[in-house]
Amino acid sequence: MSISKFKKNTRYIPLKDIRYLILFFLLGLNLQSIQANSDIMGAGATFPQPIIHTWLYAFQKQQSLTAEYEALGSAEGIRRITSRSVDFGVTDIALTQSELANDDLFQFPLVASGITPVINLPGVNVKALKITGPLLARIMMGQIIVWNDPEIKALNPNLELPSTPISVIHRQEGSGTTFTFTHYLSQVSPEWDARIGIGSQVMWPIGLAVKGNAGMAQEVKLLPGSIGYIEYMYAKQYQLATPSLQNTDGQYVSPSLHTFTQATSQVRWARPSFYQSLINMPGAESWPIMAVSYVLLHKLHNDAKDATETLKLLNWIYNNGSALAKEQDYILIDDISVLNRIKSGWAQLRDTKGQLIQKP
Repeated sequence: MSISKFKKNTRYIPLKDIRYLILFFLLGLNLQSIQANSDIMGAGATFPQPIIHTWLYAFQKQQSLTAEYEALGSAEGIRRITSRSVDFGVTDIALTQSELANDDLFQFPLVASGITPVINLPGVNVKALKITGPLLARIMMGQIIVWNDPEIKALNPNLELPSTPISVIHRQEGSGTTFTFTHYLSQVSPEWDARIGIGSQVMWPIGLAVKGNAGMAQEVKLLPGSIGYIEYMYAKQYQLATPSLQNTDGQYVSPSLHTFTQATSQVRWARPSFYQSLINMPGAESWPIMAVSYVLLHKLHNDAKDATETLKLLNWIYNNGSALAKEQDYILIDDISVLNRIKSGWAQLRDTKGQLIQKP
């Protein structure tokens, strides 16, 4: 099944560092303020929003350029870059080579991290709660409706589970996080795959729809008995509990930088589209639901200066952003062999006169 068909189915922020207090506040309120006079404009996935904002803050402290990123979801990021209303787009839904060619786009991986279920279940040690992939799919389809259901109790005999009704929370807009999560559910549950499938937007059989990773985090935090799915950084930021999930090797693992790294380290990125699925990567310590955010750039640019400034930002991120990413449990895709292939793509970008874009 092609990515096109999928779509049709449609830092930790250390508070001891005062410079991140403002960023933490903005992320908590889910505010995105875009300044019309910014030199570099980006838009797209909410999944990498925390680390992108951290990078932009650090970049602007060292450079004379201003940069903004509006987190509106992967679908909107794709729309804005194809319409040339931003300098770069970010998507968790990788485009196919034909889609890239049709829109004159170059795609490459930026950052990876884990998508995790989050649960609000007062009085229960959710971190000790074990869930398998098929069980999670049945919960999200509304086939299991209370937390002390026999299927859940059988996996967790030592936990006192309440009869609290399960409230499913899902994304409203076109979302790369939803794409990744439903991709996982389709792999672990043939019934989910047949009934609902994979997509940035799907026909959820039950549940409350909310916008953005931050919106889902806020809703789960407010609603006892609820379950949702978000990027791990948001789970930490909103202090939401995450269960242990069975991986493809049959081991129960918790979301962490370590289990994300175990999954990501096995990927072999290849041009031209660089697309790789990180769902259910093998390994006893691999987290099974991994997402990747890709950058989209136009190969042909109306304004060479804008393109050069955008490449300067991206080059700074790849050279300086790894430590900041790890502090927020993200993994910058900066392996030297991958980066060389990415930069060889940058070297082919041109302006409308056919001149090569100046290297950053």
